[in-house]
Amino acid sequence: MKNLTEKEAAILGAFFESEYGDVDMAAYSEYGREIWMFSIKEHSGLDGKTFSGTVSSLVQKGLVQTDTAGVKGAMQMAIKDTYTMTITEKGWMEYESYFTDICNDFIS
Repeated sequence: MKNLTEKEAAILGAFFESEYGDVDMAAYSEYGREIWMFSIKEHSGLDGKTFSGTVSSLVQKGLVQTDTAGVKGAMQMAIKDTYTMTITEKGWMEYESYFTDICNDFIS
């Protein structure tokens, strides 16, 4: 079941690619680690309003958390280098399911 858009999956996947994450899909103890938002943005390949809108969607779904409370305007959130983002356990599970489905589709 694919409950993620490609853009959402790109952001969640960036947690595993970020040089600040040390996130291992096999080690569930790693969810909850804060990673610099600029690194997630860089590794996701998204920018501007596309990035901030997708982050907003992930937050609303409970898949990530950010430390941007009180920031006005989605664009401000997308360009600040000092903010962090955290993947939740639910986000971890969704991404694992998405990734597994993609692999299974490829194999079949």
